[in-house]
Amino acid sequence: MDDKKIIISRKELLVRMLIVLTAAYIAMCAFLNLNGLISVLGLYSKIGMITLSTVGVLVLLVYYIKIRKQIDKPIRSVIVMDVVLTTMWNIMIIKW
Repeated sequence: MDDKKIIISRKELLVRMLIVLTAAYIAMCAFLNLNGLISVLGLYSKIGMITLSTVGVLVLLVYYIKIRKQIDKPIRSVIVMDVVLTTMWNIMIIKW
Protein backbone atom coordinates (compact mmCIF):
# COMPACT_ATOMS: atom_id res chain seq x y z
CA MET A 1 0.00 0.00 0.00
CA ASP A 2 1.11 3.48 -0.72
CA ASP A 3 1.33 5.90 2.14
CA LYS A 4 -0.04 8.86 0.24
CA LYS A 5 -1.15 11.80 2.27
CA ILE A 6 -4.54 13.20 1.53
CA ILE A 7 -4.28 16.95 1.32
CA ILE A 8 -7.47 18.93 1.79
CA SER A 9 -7.48 22.69 1.64
CA ARG A 10 -9.02 24.72 4.42
CA LYS A 11 -11.76 25.97 2.13
CA GLU A 12 -12.71 22.44 1.14
CA LEU A 13 -12.65 21.34 4.78
CA LEU A 14 -14.92 24.26 5.70
CA VAL A 15 -17.35 23.32 2.94
CA ARG A 16 -17.41 19.68 4.02
CA MET A 17 -18.08 20.75 7.61
CA LEU A 18 -20.89 23.02 6.38
CA ILE A 19 -22.38 20.12 4.44
CA VAL A 20 -22.38 17.97 7.57
CA LEU A 21 -23.80 20.77 9.74
CA THR A 22 -26.52 21.53 7.21
CA ALA A 23 -27.43 17.84 7.04
CA ALA A 24 -27.58 17.80 10.86
CA TYR A 25 -29.86 20.86 10.75
CA ILE A 26 -32.17 19.07 8.30
CA ALA A 27 -32.25 15.98 10.52
CA MET A 28 -32.94 18.11 13.62
CA CYS A 29 -35.83 19.91 11.89
CA ALA A 30 -37.27 16.59 10.75
CA PHE A 31 -36.99 15.22 14.30
CA LEU A 32 -38.64 18.31 15.80
CA ASN A 33 -41.42 18.12 13.23
CA LEU A 34 -41.91 14.40 13.88
CA ASN A 35 -42.44 15.12 17.58
CA GLY A 36 -44.56 18.21 16.90
CA LEU A 37 -42.14 20.54 18.65
CA ILE A 38 -41.48 23.10 15.90
CA SER A 39 -44.58 25.07 16.86
CA VAL A 40 -43.32 25.17 20.48
CA LEU A 41 -40.04 26.88 19.56
CA GLY A 42 -39.75 30.52 20.54
CA LEU A 43 -39.33 33.40 18.15
CA TYR A 44 -35.63 33.88 18.94
CA SER A 45 -34.93 30.19 18.39
CA LYS A 46 -36.64 30.27 15.01
CA ILE A 47 -34.81 33.46 13.97
CA GLY A 48 -31.48 31.97 15.05
CA MET A 49 -32.09 28.69 13.25
CA ILE A 50 -33.13 30.41 10.04
CA THR A 51 -30.26 32.91 10.13
CA LEU A 52 -27.53 30.34 10.74
CA SER A 53 -28.86 27.90 8.17
CA THR A 54 -29.28 30.65 5.57
CA VAL A 55 -25.66 31.75 6.05
CA GLY A 56 -24.53 28.14 5.65
CA VAL A 57 -26.61 27.72 2.51
CA LEU A 58 -25.25 30.95 1.01
CA VAL A 59 -21.66 29.86 1.66
CA LEU A 60 -22.37 26.49 0.03
CA LEU A 61 -23.98 28.20 -2.97
CA VAL A 62 -21.05 30.58 -3.43
CA TYR A 63 -18.61 27.68 -3.23
CA TYR A 64 -20.73 25.65 -5.66
CA ILE A 65 -20.98 28.49 -8.17
CA LYS A 66 -17.28 29.37 -8.03
CA ILE A 67 -15.85 25.92 -8.67
CA ARG A 68 -18.74 23.77 -9.89
CA LYS A 69 -16.67 22.23 -12.69
CA GLN A 70 -14.06 20.93 -10.23
CA ILE A 71 -16.47 19.43 -7.69
CA ASP A 72 -17.03 15.68 -7.71
CA LYS A 73 -20.52 14.59 -8.77
CA PRO A 74 -21.45 13.04 -5.39
CA ILE A 75 -20.42 16.22 -3.54
CA ARG A 76 -22.29 18.33 -6.10
CA SER A 77 -25.52 16.41 -5.55
CA VAL A 78 -25.11 16.57 -1.76
CA ILE A 79 -24.67 20.35 -1.90
CA VAL A 80 -27.79 20.74 -4.05
CA MET A 81 -29.77 18.46 -1.74
CA ASP A 82 -28.61 20.37 1.36
CA VAL A 83 -29.56 23.71 -0.18
CA VAL A 84 -33.00 22.54 -1.29
CA LEU A 85 -33.92 20.77 1.95
CA THR A 86 -32.64 23.57 4.17
CA THR A 87 -34.63 26.11 2.19
CA MET A 88 -37.71 23.90 2.49
CA TRP A 89 -37.34 23.62 6.27
CA ASN A 90 -36.77 27.35 6.63
CA ILE A 91 -39.99 28.04 4.73
CA MET A 92 -41.86 25.55 6.91
CA ILE A 93 -40.46 27.11 10.11
CA ILE A 94 -41.46 30.59 8.96
CA LYS A 95 -44.93 29.29 8.11
CA TRP A 96 -45.46 27.87 11.61
